Amino acid sequence: YSSMQAFTTRMAEQDEGTTALRCIALPIGPDAYFAGKTLRESGIAARNQCLVIGIERLGRVSMNPALDEVLSQDARLWVVGEPDALMELIRANMA
Repeated sequence: YSSMQAFTTRMAEQDEGTTALRCIALPIGPDAYFAGKTLRESGIAARNQCLVIGIERLGRVSMNPALDEVLSQDARLWVVGEPDALMELIRANMA
């Protein structure tokens, strides 16, 4: 039972019956699905209905990243979306 699974379980339990937006930090590790893809290729906005508001690398945050920004394995994405969409995004990144 990973810490990411525990996080998604807690998020689901806290958000039953609500549609409030949430913001999460999504780490892009070496085995992440999104690693090496551009923001456009990732489909985060189109498929997951989430908005990447920033990309953090080495402690620096780039706000409103361009769609051709490559998601490197050392990045952390700051993403806004509804809880269900964010949980699906987390699952997709782990695939």
